[in-house]
Amino acid sequence: MSTDTTKIARIFEYLLAVKNLKETIIRNVNDYEQVWWERDIPQIDGFYIGGSRTIEEAWYEIHKQEIPSVPPIPAELKDWVIKLENPEQTPIAHDFLAVGNDEDRNERIELFEEDSNRKNHYDQWIAESENLVSEASPKMKIQQLYSKG
Repeated sequence: MSTDTTKIARIFEYLLAVKNLKETIIRNVNDYEQVWWERDIPQIDGFYIGGSRTIEEAWYEIHKQEIPSVPPIPAELKDWVIKLENPEQTPIAHDFLAVGNDEDRNERIELFEEDSNRKNHYDQWIAESENLVSEASPKMKIQQLYSKG
């Protein structure tokens, strides 16, 4: 029986040797498709290096992130704010809007800065958004790594 197992083991060793003949050995780190440097990875809960979490033998461990959403645009600012696709970019407010016509059919324009209440709401909303984005930004980087997984 032991001769059968040695024959089987030799077959697998042969198959492994044939497989290794076809593989190219990468000798330069820049030749890899993807390179992650430890200094570029945010040090937050959800990404662990060197078996420092649940799997001790793991080189790294990535956990799915719960990314907070940016607060919705307040109703009084909906027409004024240009919402950008990238949550890391600060939304922009229009300087002015056409709000209708006057008696002479001339276009009436309202300046954003005219209403101090609107300006205060905008500043408060931007401050809340920036706080959430600063919290979410590292989590988004970790989530991208998780998604590639």
